[in-house]
Amino acid sequence: TYWDRSFGEVIQALEKNDMRDNTIIVFLSDNGGLVDGGASNEPLRAGKGSAFEGGIRSPTIISWPGFLGEGMRYDSPVFIQDWLPTLLDAAGVDFDPEMFEGTSKWDSISEMNDKVASKQDPVIIGATKSRAVFAWPYKFVRVFGGVEGPDEEYLFNIVADPTEENNLINDDPARANDMRIILDSVPVGESKGNKGPPPEHLFRNPDGTNNFNYRMEEICAPWAEAARGQSTLPACKG
Repeated sequence: TYWDRSFGEVIQALEKNDMRDNTIIVFLSDNGGLVDGGASNEPLRAGKGSAFEGGIRSPTIISWPGFLGEGMRYDSPVFIQDWLPTLLDAAGVDFDPEMFEGTSKWDSISEMNDKVASKQDPVIIGATKSRAVFAWPYKFVRVFGGVEGPDEEYLFNIVADPTEENNLINDDPARANDMRIILDSVPVGESKGNKGPPPEHLFRNPDGTNNFNYRMEEICAPWAEAARGQSTLPACKG
């Protein structure tokens, strides 16, 4: 609710100063919701802290009234490292593509045409206890077993199986091995979890349950519940 109110104030300020039609706004999240904190990422698998889709896939909204039409949809992946070159491209800034790990997707986003998407190099995603490498549309996931047991490995076709229910690791061993080599080529860095407790501990009760009473009162339905018709509150208006 607080975010909705604050974002509305930003939009109003842009409109008041006649800047709205020439301003690109990108709304996205850095990760999926924390399942232990009461979030739901259904129908995606797992949540924050995981390299499964529920932990790393999030909705994105791009708004540029002076250029992009309403109701357009783009279904190809855009990784977080792609946004800087993409927005530089949209703003008409000349840059050396070799400077960035990501790839500009502006040509395909501006046309909402997946067929003109730039070539996507393999992308590695790290999480607290798992890692993944994408070679679109395939995704190789390794969940670290640690002291609890051996690592687990998975291979998914994310386009055909976005909920990651069909593990292809034994059906396509050659592809799995190629992607395993890519994943192993980048060493595992120190987990941020070793640097202190996560912020969720601030909301933890002595008995281990969560206390989110610090949140402002909801005056409109969160977007996910509103989309599923699962809230009695009115939908939030931007």
